[in-house]
Amino acid sequence: MSKLSIEDFILQNKDAFDIIEPAPIAATAILSSTTKIVSSSIKSITMKVLAIISITTVTVISYLTFSNRENNTTTSAKGGENSVQSSTVNVIEDTPATNQSSANYPGHENPITHLEKHSPLAILDEQIEADPEIINDNYTPQRWDSIQLRQPETYTWVRKGKSVTLNIDTLFTGITHVEINTNSFNVFMKGQAGSHNVNVNVEAENKIKGVVINEPKIEVVCTLEGSVLKIMALFGGTSGIGNFETDGTLTLNVPENATIKLNHDYGNLDVSNLITNMFDLTATSGNVKITNVTAPINVRVDYGNVLLEKTVGALNMDIGSCNVTCGNQKGDVNFQSEYCNLSLGGVEGNIKGKLNSGKIDLLDVTGNIKFDADYSNIKMNNVKGDLNMVTNSGNIVGERIELISAANLNTEYGSVDIDFINDIDKMSFDLKTSYGNIQLQDGVNARKTQGDLLIERGGIKVISKADSGNIKIK
Repeated sequence: MSKLSIEDFILQNKDAFDIIEPAPIAATAILSSTTKIVSSSIKSITMKVLAIISITTVTVISYLTFSNRENNTTTSAKGGENSVQSSTVNVIEDTPATNQSSANYPGHENPITHLEKHSPLAILDEQIEADPEIINDNYTPQRWDSIQLRQPETYTWVRKGKSVTLNIDTLFTGITHVEINTNSFNVFMKGQAGSHNVNVNVEAENKIKGVVINEPKIEVVCTLEGSVLKIMALFGGTSGIGNFETDGTLTLNVPENATIKLNHDYGNLDVSNLITNMFDLTATSGNVKITNVTAPINVRVDYGNVLLEKTVGALNMDIGSCNVTCGNQKGDVNFQSEYCNLSLGGVEGNIKGKLNSGKIDLLDVTGNIKFDADYSNIKMNNVKGDLNMVTNSGNIVGERIELISAANLNTEYGSVDIDFINDIDKMSFDLKTSYGNIQLQDGVNARKTQGDLLIERGGIKVISKADSGNIKIK
């Protein structure tokens, strides 16, 4: 039986379609054919409709998402701009309030932003993905002051080996403070007027012959923290059996006005031409020379010779077993020392000190002097000022001494011998000795006695006591 097409079927049964109720055969045939056609058509139409709906939905959602994000981007950008303009501290503190736990620094997202960014609806936007600062509405950029951004910069030079050399010549700019730590280096430091630069020059050599246990090294480290320069130069790590020779020189040209702090072990030091508000030195062993320096000076030296020449400013010294010479000092001098020979000349300022086992020589001093000395001799020449001196087991000797108002000179086991240039008629004396003689030369007359001598004349008073020794005043 051949199958009819729907067109042929309709033509063959045209009369049946003209009645109100179709014949059963026609209705059945039509329904059967139509069901097949409609079923096939529904399937095709359904797929097309679903495709259109899907495309439309995705398009609408994408448009809404992109529009919302664009609005958020504009808001975030404006807020960031305002933060930069109003920020006067290291970190912006006006972080937007949120109930969600979120990170406020790059590379971290809060949960809301993460879901928004990585949801299926955001896949279409992958190619135009915004920066985290724009996506995350809760992100506040951190704004740092330019000075805080300058992290310490460290420069290291190391040479290791039995026989090695290290040569460095480098420059640092914008320096106002220098801190130096050295070991077994000779240091030469010179100020440069009108400069803010520090030139660091190193010439170092290790010469080793023999058996080495630890590998020797030469190490120089420079650390820059803003305008502060820290320098470390040392020889280290050498031990063994043989001949070990090290020779290192650190030469520094520093700004004239830079403050200096120096820790110096085992080496010589030469500092000159500085004008600053502080120079601080701590040295273990070596010779120290400080010339033409205008600054408050703090000097601590354990062993060596110390020379200060043409210094201006307060001078504070803590000296061990050293020979100290200070000439042309303008400013007060304070010192304490053990086992030291101290010579001060050309001093314009008050002198105050404590000495245990040594001697003190004073020449051309204008200022008041106060000493507390044990087992030390004190010698003065051409001094103008008041005197207050106590010594245990030592002599007090002075020539060409001009008092302003008073002198108090006491020794337990020693003598007092002072030549005053004051008018004798304007002076009063209170002199005592337990085991010794008192001699007072009054013009051409001389008085000699034992025990006590009291003379009341003028307002300049001299008080002296020697338990076991002589007192001689002229």
